Order: sequence, then C-alpha cells, then structure tokens
Amino acid sequence: DNSNWNKTAEDLSAEKKLDIIKDNGIVGMGGAAFPTHVKFKPPKPIDTLILNGCECEPYLTGDYRIMLENTKEILHGTRILLNILNIQKAIIAIEDNKKDAYEKLVAENSDNKIEFVLIKTKYPQGAERMLIKKLLNREVPIGGLPLDVGVVVSNVSTVFAVYNAIINGTPLIERIITVSGKNCKKPGNYRVKIGTPIKNIIEHCFGTSESINKGYVIKMGGQMMGINLQNIEAPVIKGTTGIIVFEKTEIEFDKDRKCIKCGRCAEVCPMELYPMQYVLNFQLNTPQEAKKHDVKSCIECGCCEYICSSKIPIVSIVKQEKELC
Repeated sequence: DNSNWNKTAEDLSAEKKLDIIKDNGIVGMGGAAFPTHVKFKPPKPIDTLILNGCECEPYLTGDYRIMLENTKEILHGTRILLNILNIQKAIIAIEDNKKDAYEKLVAENSDNKIEFVLIKTKYPQGAERMLIKKLLNREVPIGGLPLDVGVVVSNVSTVFAVYNAIINGTPLIERIITVSGKNCKKPGNYRVKIGTPIKNIIEHCFGTSESINKGYVIKMGGQMMGINLQNIEAPVIKGTTGIIVFEKTEIEFDKDRKCIKCGRCAEVCPMELYPMQYVLNFQLNTPQEAKKHDVKSCIECGCCEYICSSKIPIVSIVKQEKELC
C-alpha cells in the first residue's frame, strides 16, 4: 500500500533508505550505472552534493524532460539524498539552454539547502571533474574520485529513481531514453522497460530495422560518448541514455588513418592532455608509457576523436591503455 509507505518513508534511517535503494536496483542513470547505494555511503567526509542536470551530450534530452515534468520529485529526491549524506548543501547544475527547467526548479524550491547554478552550454561541461572545478574550484586528483575532495555527484534521473524507490517503493525497471537520428519518423523521449530489445525501439521509431542496420551506425548513448552498437538485438540497460542513428558517411566510420601530428586533439582536450601521445604509445605497443602522460585523467569525452583529421578511434585506444596501466 503506497499510502502507508509514504507515511513512513521520511522517518526511515539513512541505512534503511540505502537498503531500499539497493533492493530496488538503483544505479547511476547518466551512463556509468554505478550502484547508488555504494556512492551514497562514502568512506570519506562529504560536504557538498552536486546534481548534474547539464545533459551536455548532443541529441540527448531525457534529463531535461524529467526536470520539467517531474520537478517536485527531483526536489524531494534531493532532500532525501541530503538526509542520507547528512549534509547541508546541494547544488543543481543546469546548462543555460535549459533555462525553463532551471526557472521551474527555482520557482518550486523552498529549501535553502538547495542551490541552483545556470552554467554555459558547452560540451563536456557535465563531466564530473569539470563540474566540480566549475562550481567549487576543487581539483579531483589524478586517478581519484569526487569524494576525495568532499563531493558526491549524481545525475538528476538518478535522483528521480531514488525518489520513486523511497516514496513509491518502485524498482528501477524502466527509464527515459532519447531516440533520434537520420530518417527517424518518431523522434522523442520514451519511457522504456529495461531489457527491451533495441530492434523493437528502432522499428517503432524508424519504421524498419533492416536498412538501419546495414547503412547506418547505431549509437547507444550520445553522439560523443555513446558506443557503436554491433547487434540490434541487444537490450536497453539501466545506463542507456539514448539510441541515436547516423549514416556511416556522416561520421566516416572505420576510416582511421595514421596520426599526422596536427595537434588539434590537444587543443580541444578539456583536461589539457595530449591524446596523440596515447595513439603513439599504442602504435609502438608501449601502452604502459601512457601512464606517464596521465592517461587516467582522461574523461573519455570524445572531443579528440571528433576533431581528429585521421579519424583515429582515440577513445577506444585510451580505454585499452587505462586497463593496462
């Protein structure tokens, strides 16, 4: 009985709330899918909760719609998380291309522990490290985590899932995903059950799956950080933020060439790294050398790969080198 549940949920201890979050399978909804009950039981002192409403990935708008349509639930969920962490400060960060969501949240908030910050729309502004630096002027150490600087960062969709688990007793069995791309007949944000085959979504939104599967690249996630889907029978998972379709010619798929050392990747890197060095290490079969060039500081935003003249798959190279370091 949800009405009885509502009466007792607010009185639960932090430990009990974490148990409910765990039992309902709540994970990070921004893509990483890290267990939320682990993140909100940090081993170090925390003074600030940052809620990421930036959604800076091109094409994705699921978080934006949740902030607009479930404003009260987001605010209530934020108070629940503040209670779990036993802290007095939360910052909800929103990019300035979502000003209506920002204004609605501000208008409906009555808790002085919750602040709102409107930040410039710029990819990859929503990355944890970038957000912490921008909002608090704190540097997360190389190989470190936000908790090392007294911060927990969570996604607004995760907050909504926490609200539903604590207040309504609802497990994480569905999520909002953005469907868009070339020849999409029904683009939009859809509430989809976890486990739904991608093929079913493509057939509903594009009208067919055969031609899409042959002449196109299907990305699970956003344009920049999404992964190329090899099998459309794959299911929607908890970290699926979107299904975006591109023509292969649009992204010059599988046309990587040798690095010409133009330096454009270093110019656009938000972490001020040298991606071409990681490519060189990979080509020389010395991936361990990448550690000397702070490969673990890479946030895998894909800016370097996007601008690369040679279309080298730099992000996948970095991921491999991180595993070997």
